[in-house]
Amino acid sequence: MPHHKKNDCYPDLCRLMSYTHHGNLTSYPAKMTPMFSQASLIALTPEDVVKCFNFITYGNPMPALNELPKHMRKYTIQHKKKAMSSQIPHHGEWNTVTYHGNPTQDKSALAIIARLGKFQTWHQGKASQVERDLTMPEFNLVLDVLDADCNNWSDMKHAVVARTQFHVIGRGNDILGHKLHGE
Repeated sequence: MPHHKKNDCYPDLCRLMSYTHHGNLTSYPAKMTPMFSQASLIALTPEDVVKCFNFITYGNPMPALNELPKHMRKYTIQHKKKAMSSQIPHHGEWNTVTYHGNPTQDKSALAIIARLGKFQTWHQGKASQVERDLTMPEFNLVLDVLDADCNNWSDMKHAVVARTQFHVIGRGNDILGHKLHGE
C-alpha cells in the first residue's frame, strides 16, 4: 500500500508518471487515477524526471542547449519538482552508484532549474506573467478602442464605466494623500 495520499501535489506526480509511461502529460488525470504503487515510484530515474521537465518547459524532451524555454519559468518548475519529490517514497539525494534515493534530488534535475534561472535572469524564454498596474498610455488606448463606435450604447457604456472608475480611484488616492499629509 502506498504511504502517500492524494493532495495538491498529486497532479504533478500524475504528469510525471504519464510522461514516463505514455509520453504525454494527460494519460493519468489526477482525479480519476488511483495511487501509484511504491514499486512504480521507486522505478523512476533522474532521466525520467529530466525528460519530463524538459517536455513541460520546452515541449521537447531533448532540447538543444541554446533553445529558450517556451512554457515554464524557473520557479514554476521548482515548485513542480518539490511537489513530485514529496510524493516519492525515498527522500534522500539520488545515489548514482546504487540507483537509490529520490530522482528529483539528482544533480541533473537541479541543473535544469539552474539553467532556467539563467534564462530568466537574462530576460529570455517564457515572459513573466506578473500582474502590473495599467499605464496611462494603455488606459488611453483602451478608451480609444471603446470610443471607436459611439453609436452603439453597449460599447459606450463600457467607456463611461472605465472613466468613472478612473476618477473615483484617483479622487480616493487624492483624499487619502491629503489626509495623511494633513495630520
